[in-house]
This record gives sequence, structure tokens and C-alpha cells, in this order.
Amino acid sequence: MGLEYEKGNEKYANWRAPLPERKTLPERKTRVEQPERSITPETLDWIKKFSAFSFQQSSDIRKRTQQGEPLDSVIYDLFMTSGKERYQEDDPSFKQLQHEYRENLGRIFRRWSAESLLRQNDPNPAIKMGKKMTKFVEEKSVDSLELPDSWIYFKLHGGAIPGERIGRLQMNLLPQDTPRIFDEAIIALGKAGIRADIKTTNGDSATEFERLEKITVYVNASQAQKAFDVIRGVYARNEGSFQDGNTPFSKPLQDNHGEPTKGLWFVEEPAYTERKQMPDGHVEEQHFSANQVRSKLLADLFAEHQKHNYSKEEYTDAFKRLSKKYLINPLEPAFNLPQT
Repeated sequence: MGLEYEKGNEKYANWRAPLPERKTLPERKTRVEQPERSITPETLDWIKKFSAFSFQQSSDIRKRTQQGEPLDSVIYDLFMTSGKERYQEDDPSFKQLQHEYRENLGRIFRRWSAESLLRQNDPNPAIKMGKKMTKFVEEKSVDSLELPDSWIYFKLHGGAIPGERIGRLQMNLLPQDTPRIFDEAIIALGKAGIRADIKTTNGDSATEFERLEKITVYVNASQAQKAFDVIRGVYARNEGSFQDGNTPFSKPLQDNHGEPTKGLWFVEEPAYTERKQMPDGHVEEQHFSANQVRSKLLADLFAEHQKHNYSKEEYTDAFKRLSKKYLINPLEPAFNLPQT
């Protein structure tokens, strides 16, 4: 069944561990092998959902791609990140929700920004901003600081260590409760001494409120078990603020009682990159989010099926093959391919 998701299981923290080697019985007259690991039922269910989505949304997909939008971008918007809720920019009730959200988040942003500036010369600050955010804050007065155009982003205890295995804990929350839970998660992770990065949407559009993930926490594999326990505590205290729905091919966490959570899931930070030549001739390595890489995989699957009209079995086999192209574990695609 793959990596277990139970509290206290040490395998949980090492999500890029190699899969167990396939063992065989002692050879006598014939060699009897254990059956190969199979794709999980949850993965098969997501494959079926994408197949149904492709059929139902084919005209909209075709229209947007004919207008020049990349296929993977369309799939990202319509399938990978969009939740059930819909908001209208000119709806007075949405405008009120957005105003309250940004007012509450603004207060939290100003408080933690001020704290970050006070600690910016500390060798190991409990909280800090990235260089871009620090520059944005330093150019303004903290007391009158407006929300930036990007997501709100802080590093706790130095943040997740670059170059090491990193996973994402993501939360689907009621918009009105998101700022408060963002604040609570910063405090809880900070008190636990966990190295993590945390971000939340600035709520500048209806589209941002429609996204499945409202808060993302980045942690290294070595900090995973401790971070998961802390976030389980946040979930237990605020279960009514979490909404049903997680991003496709992610792995829902279990709560403190071993039951599946709603609106709280894990996905590994992608190992896949691309090299792109820039206008001045130099080559840069491009990195992608978990949703972007899976959107690329599904775009390839969509295009192949349009060309070959796959059977059910061929469709699943193509998904598994394309998963490997993008360094995703085809059996449990919340994870990358195991390292060898």
C-alpha cells in the first residue's frame, strides 16, 4: 500500500526513501516472486476524475488553447487548483469578505514584519522575511504597510533547508478564517522550533479565494514528523474552518485519531526541472510547483489521448509512464520517484 500515513510512523518523515526491494522466496525448482506493488485506489480515482474532466471540459479547454493559452496552464487553472466555491468580483458580499480578509491579514502581516525587522541581524532569527519582502517592507513605514502584490511569506527558524528533501503541507480553509489560522500556525511552528517556510494568499482577487490551497507550509523530511504533529494540533483546534477538497494526486493527512482530515494534505516538492535559454543567451534551470509539474503530466496525457484514443488500461499505463518522465512516483503521485 506504499508509505504509511500514521502518527508516529518513522517512515512518514522520509518520503523519498527508496521503495523496498522486491524479495523472492529461496530458489528451489522455480523462483516464486512476491506480487509487484500496484497503483493505489486513490490514484486510480484521480485518474478517472481527470478523464471525466477532460471529456466534460473539452470545449472550454479547446477554446482557451486556441486563444494561445498553454494546455498545462489551462489544466492548472481548471483542474489542479480550483475549489468548489465561486465568487464574483462585483458581488457586494464578496467585496465585504475580501475587505475583512485583507484587513485582518494586513494586521498580522504588519506585526510579523515588524518582528522580522527587529530580528534581521540575529544569527538565527525565529522569523524572517525573504530578501524581496524585506526590501518591500523597508521602503515603507510598517505602521501604514499595505499588503504586497504577492503571497505573504515568512521563514521560521531559518526556513526549510534548500537542497534537502522538501514537502508541502497545504490547507483548504474558509477565507474568513484563513488569516487567523495563518497566525496560529506561525506561532505553533515557531514555538516548536521547526524550520519551515509558510505562506498565504494576499486575497487580491476572487480567483485567489477559489483556490484549494489557502496556506502552504514547507518542511524538510527531517522535520516532517514534528511539523505534521504541530499542524494536526492546529487542525484539531480549528476543524470547522477547514473545507472539503484537496489538490489532485496529493495525500490527505490523518488527524490525531487516525481518521482522514478534510482540507489538509501533503505533496512533495518536485525534483523535476527544465533548462531554458534566456534572451541574453545564458541557460537557467527552471523550477516548478507541485501543481505545475502535475499539470504538465496531465497535459501530456490529455494530448496523447486525443491522438490515440486510449483504452482504460492504456490511459492508466500512459499516466504511469508520464509520471516517470516528470520524476513522480506513479504508484503514489504525492511523492517523487524514489531515489536510488
